[in-house]
Amino acid sequence: MDIHNFEDEIDDIILDRGYDYYTDNAIIKVSKNEDTYEFIVAGTYNYKVKLTLHENEIVYSSCNCPYDMGPICKHETASMYKLRDILTGKSKFSDTFKEYQDISSNIKSDIESVLKKLSKEDLINILLPIVKTDKILEKMIYLNYTDVNSQEEFQYVSTMIDSILNRYNHNNYLDWDEVEEIADKLEEAYNIVSEIPFTNKNAIIGIDEYFLFINAAIQVLEITDDSSYRLFGFVEEMLENLEEYIEKVIYLGEPYKQQVFNKLLILSEDSILCQWETWNFNIICSCAKVFKEDKHYREKLIKICNDKIKRTKSEQERSFLHSLIYDFIDEYGTKEEVKQYIYNNLDICKFRQKYLDLLKEDKNYEEIIKFSIEIEKRENYKSYEKDEWKKERYKAYEFLGDVKNQKALVKELLIDGNKEYYEKFKSFYKPNEFAVEYIAIKQILKRKDHQTYQYIIDKENDLPELVELVKNFPYLLPRYVFRLKADYYDIILPIYENMIKSKMNLSSCRAQYREIGKYLEDFSREIGSKEAIKLKQEIQAKYPRHRALQEELNKIKL
Repeated sequence: MDIHNFEDEIDDIILDRGYDYYTDNAIIKVSKNEDTYEFIVAGTYNYKVKLTLHENEIVYSSCNCPYDMGPICKHETASMYKLRDILTGKSKFSDTFKEYQDISSNIKSDIESVLKKLSKEDLINILLPIVKTDKILEKMIYLNYTDVNSQEEFQYVSTMIDSILNRYNHNNYLDWDEVEEIADKLEEAYNIVSEIPFTNKNAIIGIDEYFLFINAAIQVLEITDDSSYRLFGFVEEMLENLEEYIEKVIYLGEPYKQQVFNKLLILSEDSILCQWETWNFNIICSCAKVFKEDKHYREKLIKICNDKIKRTKSEQERSFLHSLIYDFIDEYGTKEEVKQYIYNNLDICKFRQKYLDLLKEDKNYEEIIKFSIEIEKRENYKSYEKDEWKKERYKAYEFLGDVKNQKALVKELLIDGNKEYYEKFKSFYKPNEFAVEYIAIKQILKRKDHQTYQYIIDKENDLPELVELVKNFPYLLPRYVFRLKADYYDIILPIYENMIKSKMNLSSCRAQYREIGKYLEDFSREIGSKEAIKLKQEIQAKYPRHRALQEELNKIKL
C-alpha cells in the first residue's frame, strides 16, 4: 500500500473514522526505529499502531485494538494520515518531531560529557534513586558487575521476571496494552540476561533461565488474547535460542552433556509446558537433534519415547513420538528395521503413507488393492487418506489390466469430487452409452458436488444446465455469458444486472469501485453499450455522495 495513495485500499467508513481521529489530534505520541514508526492513538484505550515503510510502500501495519472486521482499523488509518504529513512536511508535528530528534541527539551528547565530569559520589547519588525504583536495572547491575555464583544468578533472574509479572497480577485478564508492555519487558530482561558471560559455572543454570522466560510468557498467554502474537513469537524465539545454547553447553564435555540431557528430559515433563504440545515437542526435538549422533543417548531417547507412548492418551503425542523413533531408525538402522517399524505402526496415518511408498517401490499392486479396500472400511480414518489410497488402487487396476474394476472405481472417484477422472470415466463408454451415463452422473453430482458438476457441464457445453447454474450462482455468469447470450439473452440480462448491483452493495473503497467499472465494461462488451450506460447511470444516481465511485465510473468507456 502506497503511503501517498493509501485511501484507495481502505474501506470508506474506516477511512472517514480514521480521518476524524487524525483531525481531532487523537495521535498523542510518535516514535521511530529505523523504518518502523510507532503511534499511540487515544481511543477507548490508548492503542499502539506500528507502520513499517520500504521506500513509499507500507509493508507492515498493525494495531493492538480489538477490531477484526477488516484488514485496517481506524487507528491505523489515522496514523497513515499523520505519517504522510510527517514525510511530506505538511504537519506541524513533523517539525516538532524533527526538532525532538535533533534535541534528543544533542542532549545525549551533552549528558555524556556532563556525566564524565561528575565524581564517583555524585554518580552514585544520581544512580541510587533510579536503581531503587527499577528492579530490572538493579538486577542487571548485580548480574553484570558482581561475582555471583550460579544459584545467585538464577535467583536474580527469577526475581527479575517475577517483578515484571507482579506488576500485572491485579486482574484475571490482561488487555492489549498490558500484553505489549509485558512482552517488551520480557524481551528487555532477556537481553540483559543474554549479556551475562558464559562460563563453566553458569552453563547448566542458563537452561533453567530459558525456562523461566518461557514459563513466564506461557503464564501470561493463559490470561489474555495474544492477538499480535508477541508472546507466541517470544516463546518461539526462546526455544530457538535454547537449542543454540544447548549445543554451546555440550561442547564443554561429557559431564555437561549428561547434565543437559537429564535437564531437558525433566523440563519436557514440566506441567505448564505439557499443556502446549507443540512447544513441548520442540524441547524433545531439540534433545533428539543435539544427541542423536551418540548411540548411548539415542538409545536412551528411544526408551524414553517408548515409555511416553505407553503413558500418553494423546494421539498427537503418540504419533509424534513414533515419528521421532522412526527418524532414528531411518538414519541409523537397517532397511529391514525401517520396514518392520512401518509394519508395526500402520494404525498411524504417517506410517500408512510410508507403507504405500514401500508397496509402490516394490510394485506390489495386489497388496495396494487389498490394503486400500481395508482402509475404506475404517470409519475413523480421514477421507483425504482414503481418497489417496483409492487413486493408487485405480493405478494398480490399470497396471494389472483389470478394466472391470477400473470402470467401477473411476465412477466412484468422480462422484467423490475428483474431476480429473472425468475423461477416463467417459472413455469407458461408446457415445450412445455415454449419453445415458452422463445424465445419471450429472444428477448425482448436482446433488453431491457442485464443483465437479460445474466442471462436467462446462466440458460438455451443456447450455440448459449452465443457465440453471448461473441462476443459482450469478457470480459465475461472466465466465459463461459469451456462450449463453445468443440463446438465453432475456434470461441472463437481469441476472447480470443484479449481479453487478449486488457487488456494488458490498463495495466500500476505491479499489472495489474500480472493479465495478471493469464489470460494467465487460457488461457493455457482452450485452450492449446501451444497457451498460443505463445501468451505470442507475448506480451513479443511487450513490450520489460516493465521490470515489463517481470518479471511477466516469473514467470508464462504454
